[in-house]
Amino acid sequence: MPIRVLKKRTVTRYQVDVTVLQPELGKKSRKRVTAADLPTARLYEQRLLKGDLTVIDEAAAALAAEQAAEAQAAAAGRKGGRGAGKGAANDEPSGPDTKFDVYAHRWFLHKRRTVKPATARAYDQVLRNHAAPLLKGLAIGQITQGHISAYLDALLAPPDPELRPLSHKTVNNHIAVLNGLFGSAMHQGHIDRNPMEGITGCQLPLRPMRAVIPLDTYPRFVDAAYRVGQPYAAALCTLVYTGLRLGELAALTWECVDFTPGRESILVRASYTHGVLGTPKSGNNRVVVISETLAELLRAHRGDAKASALCFSYARAAGDPEADAHLNSSRLRAALNRTLKAAQLPALRIHDLRHSFASALVNSGQSVRAAQEILGHSDLKTTERYLHSDSAAQRKAISIFDAPQSPAR
Repeated sequence: MPIRVLKKRTVTRYQVDVTVLQPELGKKSRKRVTAADLPTARLYEQRLLKGDLTVIDEAAAALAAEQAAEAQAAAAGRKGGRGAGKGAANDEPSGPDTKFDVYAHRWFLHKRRTVKPATARAYDQVLRNHAAPLLKGLAIGQITQGHISAYLDALLAPPDPELRPLSHKTVNNHIAVLNGLFGSAMHQGHIDRNPMEGITGCQLPLRPMRAVIPLDTYPRFVDAAYRVGQPYAAALCTLVYTGLRLGELAALTWECVDFTPGRESILVRASYTHGVLGTPKSGNNRVVVISETLAELLRAHRGDAKASALCFSYARAAGDPEADAHLNSSRLRAALNRTLKAAQLPALRIHDLRHSFASALVNSGQSVRAAQEILGHSDLKTTERYLHSDSAAQRKAISIFDAPQSPAR
């Protein structure tokens, strides 16, 4: 009962192939259960393994509803005429009697053109996996705050014991998507009142303090990376010495690395995330100045690679048939774990190397503004969340109170 990947334009869909015994025909027949995404496909597969064949009809009905929504959106675009263009599928025809799943699909078709692929993928998962099934059958004009509250309660405490409750952070993401959807419907005049009014987000738990790599342990980290982290040692060192995002590292080519003495730098102009090559998260190019130490490591790593080649491909091992493929994050993560263990450093995520870089900059006396520019944050508050205070720096600052005090008069 395998799950196969189906590519449909920009959407990745999954299909469960099922072999069903038909005694009256004396043979086995193969049926395909099509799902919108991998989690749904896996849920279908689990139910089929338990002998629940009703899932086949459910999947067929879900697929038919999706195709009907697509056809209705396409017809709306044709009605809008040549000049309707961008908003036709989202605006015409619609009203308070439009079913939620139909309007949600139209809204997503428009929204995905205005956001990055990773964001569009997140919106799609919210709408397909949760909002459309739970609010299905309701017209957008009849959805009330009570419906939304019940929907959020179902996310936090699913009625189906086989489903896991979602985290408060994820539920807040759902609230943001629905806010945008109903806000758009209200702005276009399809509804008179936004049912999201009065809906507040979940209280998030305190974030645990994440460990970072102190600046004085960088040499130990580099040594361990080259001892046990191959062939990803240079990639790990680049992350910790530049604070690049993983997607930016995966998209980096040698033509973007300047080795000119006194001008050593990296031009960040692309990002590779979820199989899609696009712009950096901020939407802007930026130049990251690199140290002579990192420039030397990268020069040795490049060897005779062409300027257009990826700096960090799937693997640089000789004879690897996938040597030109983009970086494999799971293998990079495994190399990081080996490196941290060998260097006797605490366990970290790949993204924590970015935190380490930011903290090293500011704890060594650089301004938060400089760190913001290097990291490519559009908001200074985002940079401030990346900073982890160094206890040694705190102790040095507080030592002023240990100076001899003049006697009180």
